[in-house]
Amino acid sequence: MITASQIIDALGGTSEVTRRLAAKRPTTVSSWKTRGSIPPQWWPRLIAIARERQVDVVTLETLASLAAKKGRAAA
Repeated sequence: MITASQIIDALGGTSEVTRRLAAKRPTTVSSWKTRGSIPPQWWPRLIAIARERQVDVVTLETLASLAAKKGRAAA
């Protein structure tokens, strides 16, 4: 199972993802790594970045699976 940290690293790391998403602060993306989850509103943009970078491990299925895993852990 891929982690949020691995997804972010595959897309170029915290700084690159922050820049590409025009996120307000790098701490936004860093917090995703710490929490182990990525908010769904960012998924389409992350998938688009993955396609541009030809990173095939970042898909809707991967992100949904990560969210489901995180949901089970919180239950």
